[in-house]
Amino acid sequence: MARSARKVVDKRTAIVDAAVTLFARQGFHGTTVPEIAALAGVATGSIYLYFATKEALVNAAFVERKRAMLDALLAASSAGGDFGTRFRRAWRQLVAFAVAHPDDFRFFELHHHESYLDPASRAVGERLMGAAVTFMREIKDAHRIASPSAEVMVSLVWGALVGLLKAADQNFIRLEPQLVEAAGLVLWHGVTSAAAATPASNDLQSPRHERRTP
Repeated sequence: MARSARKVVDKRTAIVDAAVTLFARQGFHGTTVPEIAALAGVATGSIYLYFATKEALVNAAFVERKRAMLDALLAASSAGGDFGTRFRRAWRQLVAFAVAHPDDFRFFELHHHESYLDPASRAVGERLMGAAVTFMREIKDAHRIASPSAEVMVSLVWGALVGLLKAADQNFIRLEPQLVEAAGLVLWHGVTSAAAATPASNDLQSPRHERRTP
């Protein structure tokens, strides 16, 4: 990459990084463009060379960071192994993403329902939820789980992730690999035990042979 092109990429990246950090900590309305510029180490006017408005900046940041999380989830859940292996791998990847990008995670939590998000931002959010729900439906189908819905199961897993991250943020726990792995195993047993909890025939309670992804 030519030096001038690299400088443009680096400056834009610095602006998005600074915006995500401040939006996560102060909210969208509590953050000013000059504050973003100061944290990014650029002139205030430079931001408008890349983003026409603060709304354009928050949407660009939301799409880029949410797409990165989506890519991580898809890569983890579609790699080889049975459903249990893939589920726990996806869980580990989600935790790793949240730990490595804490401001991104807070940014998502604060902004995913806001009115200033444009169609592209809402679409990438729906793609992330859609990918998680599709994966959970595959698990439900393989284990013949009638209830609860895939959407409810995804919400329960997401709630567990949020709870662990908040506990770690308050220094109640340390997110060591062993704890993350144990939590993933508990969640997997919770998901698949829904088959046994569903009032149905013995055949319905027995998981099918799991399909494997090469």
